[in-house]
Amino acid sequence: MPPHTATQVEDFAALYEELAALVRARVPLEPGLVRLARDLPRRPAELTESVSRQLAAGQSLEQALDDPKLRAPAVFRAALRAGVRSGRLAEALEGVALAARRMTELRRAVGLSLIYPTIIVCIGLLQIPLLADVLSAMVAWMRDSHHDVPAWMRFFEGWSERRIGWWISIPAVAALIVLLWSAVSGAGIVGGGWRTALFRCLPWVRAAIDNARRAHFSDQLALLVENGVPLGESLRIAAEATVDPRLKSDALAGAAAIEAGPPLAEVCAAEGAFTPMLRWLMGSAAANQSLGRSMRHAAETYQRRAVANADLAKICLPSLLTAVVGGGVTASMILLVVYPWTQLLQQIVK
Repeated sequence: MPPHTATQVEDFAALYEELAALVRARVPLEPGLVRLARDLPRRPAELTESVSRQLAAGQSLEQALDDPKLRAPAVFRAALRAGVRSGRLAEALEGVALAARRMTELRRAVGLSLIYPTIIVCIGLLQIPLLADVLSAMVAWMRDSHHDVPAWMRFFEGWSERRIGWWISIPAVAALIVLLWSAVSGAGIVGGGWRTALFRCLPWVRAAIDNARRAHFSDQLALLVENGVPLGESLRIAAEATVDPRLKSDALAGAAAIEAGPPLAEVCAAEGAFTPMLRWLMGSAAANQSLGRSMRHAAETYQRRAVANADLAKICLPSLLTAVVGGGVTASMILLVVYPWTQLLQQIVK
């Protein structure tokens, strides 16, 4: 799936929330969307009008959202299919919209927490030319005084003479800003790729994203199973509703195994299939025919974990990143300026 920007995700979340409201109110979708488009911001309004035109042309809602021109994320399309197949469209639409909203909030909170550490790093990078000049002056004095010059100081001396520091610091600052902005804006529960991989490297953010994806998968599976959709088909549709590669692979493998004959309990007993909690709940539910209820419990549990991890990230991440980045920049200053200066003073004393 190609990466989608945060704006696109928010647009589809807004559209799905409005669609869910129309479905619950039993209002015809085509005229309802036309009226709603007048009250929405520009991008969601354009999206709503496009879907309304396709509905007016005789297409179903699923066909309209499968239009490649809309570039709807696969998670949103899968949630729509799950809602149509289960007969509980409003609930499916609201579920994926809520998951996308929560991840958008986490992304914004993390983005704000990165502002101050990024400023510190940029200031440190822009001081590279100044530090190179200071080191160059130290090296020149040490040569004039016939003192030994360490190899690493001679290396940085060339930076000052050829102005390599400027050629390194300015592009590095620009690349850092672009990289962080791109990663934060393109990551989340509905996106994959390198943006999400980089985003998930942050403390507590990885757990929040993973638990949110598991909650969404469990919620979609419960929705399908509760409404009589065959388990194999339910697992395939729920697999489309997640971008977690491990969870998707396990769900598709489980669907293929179930359709081949083995019961759910045997599939869940396979080592490494699903997460430990999902294996336990799905395996035990197979014996008493309570899979839907068990998946609801799993969705609620994973959602509480995701919220707890997101709250920790919002509270602790700014201070942690500032301490780590600020400490790193300070240590670099000491290594490049203070330490050589102390060595120089010691040689003078001798």
